[in-house]
Amino acid sequence: MPEIDDGEFYVGYCQQAPPGLARRLRATLAVLFALGCAIAVVLVIGQHAFVASRFEFQQYRDYEGTFVAWPYPILRAGGGRDYLLVGQGKHGLTEAPPEADGRAVRLKGAKVEYGPNLMLELLPGSFQQLAGSQQTKQDLAPDGPATLSGEIVDTKCHFGVMNPGRGKVHRDC
Repeated sequence: MPEIDDGEFYVGYCQQAPPGLARRLRATLAVLFALGCAIAVVLVIGQHAFVASRFEFQQYRDYEGTFVAWPYPILRAGGGRDYLLVGQGKHGLTEAPPEADGRAVRLKGAKVEYGPNLMLELLPGSFQQLAGSQQTKQDLAPDGPATLSGEIVDTKCHFGVMNPGRGKVHRDC
């Protein structure tokens, strides 16, 4: 018959656990704590870094440049900086009159950046065609049929309004 060690039996209402059981419990807790820390470090290291993006929410600044309506609304601000133009919320740009195409304009917008890509969310009522501005020739023209492949995205979300612009957050947006 196996020998029973009565000294290692712990009863919950006793003030202390037996020394052998207490040692095993401390060792088990130390191993579990170290394992938890190691898992946390692995999860942090395995995370993808956020894409360099920024949304200056409700920080409206003045911008000037040439308005281009086709194939999508753009503000050509000079220095090679083109800003896609969008309305507030989930809306496209609706307040630019057709006659503003190719003319100098002034507007207020909150900047959205995604790497080298730039976008302005316009403050409603801020789009103004500058007096005396001359229409400039459009340098964008259709080249004919094209085959495209990729993903259709909400550019506002993709550019960083809902950072990160990929994964679950991107799909939810």
